[in-house]
Amino acid sequence: MWGYFSNTLVFAFRKPERSDMCIIFWDVTVNEKHVKYMKRLQKIASCDEYCILVAKNEDEPNQWYVVLCNAVGCPVDSKTVTIEPKHVAMSKTHVIIASDEVVYYWHYRQKNSNVMALGGKGKSGKENAFHIDE
Repeated sequence: MWGYFSNTLVFAFRKPERSDMCIIFWDVTVNEKHVKYMKRLQKIASCDEYCILVAKNEDEPNQWYVVLCNAVGCPVDSKTVTIEPKHVAMSKTHVIIASDEVVYYWHYRQKNSNVMALGGKGKSGKENAFHIDE
């Protein structure tokens, strides 16, 4: 799994001595790396200034975390979804997650604005899901 955004290569692999996934955020222009660990990571997608990491919730069946991260791997926003993420895509403003029957979209930021204001006070965007037959 990997993605590229904001001069940053993000990729994940499993270390033999650990059960969780090692995620590297590597700024290729300054050769700086940031390491993050996440259990049950399943998908990575990226676009523009952000990437998303999708991981299965260990405690709840049929629940996945969607974490929006910046170029150094800091979480900026997150959501919990209840559809299995078989397909994941991302644009400058939207995250799309699809299972075999349901499509979920999250408008994670307004055009030309920050995702969250300082102090974590801000709107996290609109979200919705629909069945493919609708």
